[in-house]
Amino acid sequence: MTKEALFRAIGEAAAEQIEESRPKPRRSRPWRRYAAAAACLVLILSAALALPRLWGGDAAVHRDQGEDTGDCTAENPDGSDYSPGSPGYSRNIEIGEVLCDGGGLPDIQQFGEAGCLAAMTAEEFLQQGMDIFRGTVEDISYYEISIDGTILYTSVARVAVSGWIRGQGAASVSLLLPGWPGQASSTDGLLADLTVGSEAIFLPSTATADTGVTRGESYFCYADLAGYYFPEGIRPLFLATDEGLAFDPDTWSGLSSGATLDDAAAYLRSMTEETPPEGLSALTAALEGQGYQVEATALEPDGFLQGERRQLTLTGDTEEISLTVYCYPSAAEAEAEAAAVSPNGYSTRYEYPDGTGTVTGAEWVDTPHFYRLGNLIVLYVGREAAALTVLEAVCGPSFAGGR
Repeated sequence: MTKEALFRAIGEAAAEQIEESRPKPRRSRPWRRYAAAAACLVLILSAALALPRLWGGDAAVHRDQGEDTGDCTAENPDGSDYSPGSPGYSRNIEIGEVLCDGGGLPDIQQFGEAGCLAAMTAEEFLQQGMDIFRGTVEDISYYEISIDGTILYTSVARVAVSGWIRGQGAASVSLLLPGWPGQASSTDGLLADLTVGSEAIFLPSTATADTGVTRGESYFCYADLAGYYFPEGIRPLFLATDEGLAFDPDTWSGLSSGATLDDAAAYLRSMTEETPPEGLSALTAALEGQGYQVEATALEPDGFLQGERRQLTLTGDTEEISLTVYCYPSAAEAEAEAAAVSPNGYSTRYEYPDGTGTVTGAEWVDTPHFYRLGNLIVLYVGREAAALTVLEAVCGPSFAGGR
């Protein structure tokens, strides 16, 4: 039994030093320590003696070699060096993977909770802009990190992604967990219950060169082990269990206790998707009713008309159709804007109470066609018969352009 210095909280939490006794797996060789100035020598030794490979930022990453100590061992069965493959932002540290079969993990202190998140509402939490995805845990790896005389414990879950709720990425991602699953504490929450085969919705933070733990001249960068990390484990997880969906009801109060992962996905989409301007959803539904798939994208103002702009991309049996939609607070304002468009659709004219006015011209790449539907003005530039037919069916005859 030895005393080990444990570490401060991950995710910008306050530093805290805790001492705790636990059994330490027997090693056939001690941790290798080195300074940045000796990096070249270590590289030479690595090549000559098959020692742990040095990778970016002066961090040595390897599977620890050692005797079998039971369920958790440090033995590398194939004798090869191991590196997670990373940019190498860390410096002056060693990362050792501890091989485990999922049982017999020692009782260790977890990464701490980012207390600044505790008082956030669901809306405030989602405003941080994290990616959100659903997936299944395929594998979990366990690590000890030697940094300035302190041992940090962490693990990495590899997740096969089945769907993205916010963001769009690869079919498989890696998640840095605060500690080792199975070691329950007040700071890791549901993350302690993750196992291989767990299905969940994850809301992690993106690991970058600037996210990590600093100790003196040493730095452990989360991005060197995984693409994402968790500042804490209470709020950013919806976990499917045999007893139903597990989540934090204090944060996600809009989700019922009997909810499923499908319910949670719909709930998160409703909170993260941008609410379309009034009338735009009706136009989208009408176009979909004509057999088109519709994708909406926000656009910057163009100065021609003053409404909030959206681009609608229509795909169907014919070639792709692109529409620009100007959105107004009311139908009356849209009607007043429509009156400013010249009959041929190539200019707008605004007159002000003081007798002044402005005229704005446009050089369209093809023939413009303007339509009005409630509080919307729809612009189509082109001459495709299919586009003109569907717009007249949905919006009525054009009020300008077509010449």
